[in-house]
Amino acid sequence: MTNIPLSGTFKVTNPYGVPGDYIAKYHTGIDLVNSSRTIYSSCDGKVVRRGYDNAYGNYIVIQNANDGRYHWFCHLAEIKQNIGSQVTRTTVIGKMGNTGNSRGIHLHFEIRNPSNKYGDEINPADYMGIPNKVGTYNSNNYPVYRAYVQDIGWCGYVAPYQVTGTTGQGKRVEAIEIMSNEIEYRVHIQGYGWLEWQKGGTVAGTTDKSLRLEAIELRSNKEMMAQAHIQGIGWQESKRGKQIMIGTTGKSLRLEAFRFKFI
Repeated sequence: MTNIPLSGTFKVTNPYGVPGDYIAKYHTGIDLVNSSRTIYSSCDGKVVRRGYDNAYGNYIVIQNANDGRYHWFCHLAEIKQNIGSQVTRTTVIGKMGNTGNSRGIHLHFEIRNPSNKYGDEINPADYMGIPNKVGTYNSNNYPVYRAYVQDIGWCGYVAPYQVTGTTGQGKRVEAIEIMSNEIEYRVHIQGYGWLEWQKGGTVAGTTDKSLRLEAIELRSNKEMMAQAHIQGIGWQESKRGKQIMIGTTGKSLRLEAFRFKFI
């Protein structure tokens, strides 16, 4: 899955931060529409609120387990999770609707900082990794991914071409996971060499052996771009193609961070 609460093709009908059709001033979220109307959680976390508001209509709020932010899903026709429910990115949480201050079936998606106050929010387009403009997109093109890092464990999932791992801390990446069914990957590990190819959504590397990951190889039917941060080198030149390798082999250098996207 992705950071996007919809699956497959969808439309942005009202971007974040600008007035819209029935939005008099500042738009604190982004409006999304698709044909299935099924809404998934956009993060791993816990349902902390649900209810009805004259402006937001039927809404459900999930607190992100990784960063403490609150994800608001509004104007729903149906809510499928209760307060206290633990959810992941594969959890269906409701159906988009036309409740509250709304002029058509859509999802108003809003992400508030840990204060959870109206007006204290981030741009949800950046979080999802999509352009903040009206248009048609496909969630399959925006997979999230994460790294397992020495002394930290699993980092939170990040959107396309955001950095996962660490820089400037001298910590090794030990495993990776990319949530896409359109990619395969393998990793080069200290003392083992290249491991077997893994499908998207599975872990490549080790999480209990304190072994450094030295390189990543990716392959897909889609064009990709990826870049690695390497011990003693820093950020390498980015690589592009349908099969690419980032990192080093034969140099005993740890891979410390990477970023990736389809292009």
